Amino acid sequence: MARAQRLDLGLVLPDVAELVWGLVGFLILFAFVVWKVWPTLNSMLEERQQAIQGKLEEAEQIRTEAEELRRQYAEQLRDARNRADQIIEEARSDAEPARKSGRNERRRDQSRLTLGRVHPRSTSSAESRSQATLAMLPLLAERRLLDEKAVTELRDAYVFLRNLEHRLQYLDDEQTHALPEDAEAVERFAN
Repeated sequence: MARAQRLDLGLVLPDVAELVWGLVGFLILFAFVVWKVWPTLNSMLEERQQAIQGKLEEAEQIRTEAEELRRQYAEQLRDARNRADQIIEEARSDAEPARKSGRNERRRDQSRLTLGRVHPRSTSSAESRSQATLAMLPLLAERRLLDEKAVTELRDAYVFLRNLEHRLQYLDDEQTHALPEDAEAVERFAN
C-alpha cells in the first residue's frame, strides 16, 4: 500500500530536477519581464495617465472659460434689457405730451380742411370729396407723414383714377366703376 501511495504521488509531484529547472526558467522569464517589458508597460501607462490628466485640465479650462462667457452674456443681456426698459420708459414719457398735442393738431387740421367747404362725408358731391382729398395731401407732407415725391404720385394717381371713374360713368350714363367687358368698348374708352 505504501508503494501505491508513492506511485500516486509521483504522478502529481514532479521530479526534483524538473522543479529546479522549472524554477530557473521562471526566474529567467521573470527577470526578462522586469528588465524589458515592465519599464515599457510602465511608460505606456504613465503616458496614458498624463494624456488623461491633460485632457481633464483642458476640459476644466474650457469649462471655466465657458462659465466666464456665460456670465458675460448674462450681464450683457441684463444690460440690454435694462437699456430697452429705459428706452421704452423714455419713449412713453416723450409720447405722452406728443399724443396730447397730436390730438389738438389733428382737430385743428380737420377744422382747417372743412372750413369754407362741405365736409366730404356729408355730401355726395364728388368735387367736394376730391378737393378735401387733394387738400389733405399737402398737409400730410407738411406734417412729414409723406415725402413730396409720394404726395405728387398720390395726387397724380388720384386725379387719374377720378377722371377714369368719370369717363366710365359718362360712357353708360350711370354710377359704375366697372370697365367694359368687350374689347371694342375698352378700345373706344381708352382713346
